[in-house]
Amino acid sequence: MKPKPQISVHEMLALGDKLPASFLPYDTYTQVTAGFVAFAVGDEFIALPLSALAKASLREGSRSIALEFGTLLVRIEGRSLGELFECILLGQVRVIRTGRHPSCAIDSIRLSETLSL
Repeated sequence: MKPKPQISVHEMLALGDKLPASFLPYDTYTQVTAGFVAFAVGDEFIALPLSALAKASLREGSRSIALEFGTLLVRIEGRSLGELFECILLGQVRVIRTGRHPSCAIDSIRLSETLSL
C-alpha cells in the first residue's frame, strides 16, 4: 500500500470537493496508528476517537461503510471502499473526505444520531 498524500486542514478546506484525481479521498498515517479519525463534512472537520468505535460494517459490495460511535452513526457511500474499511479498522486513517480517485470514490459522508435502547 502506497502512503497517502499529507495535506493540511487549511489546504483541504481551500480545495473543497475539487481534490486532484491523483489524491485518494482519505489520508493515512504512515508510521503511527491513529487515536482519532476525522471526517470532512462540508466546511467542518469532526474527529471521533477510535476507542469509541462500537461497530463497523462494509456493505453493498464495498459501496457503503457504516461506523457506530456510541449513538452517532457515520455512513460513507461511494465505490471500492474495501481498502478504506481495512485502514479504519487498523487505526491508520487520519482524515476521510469526499472525492474521486481511480481506485476509490467517496460520494457522501453522513452523520446521524441513532436511538439507544
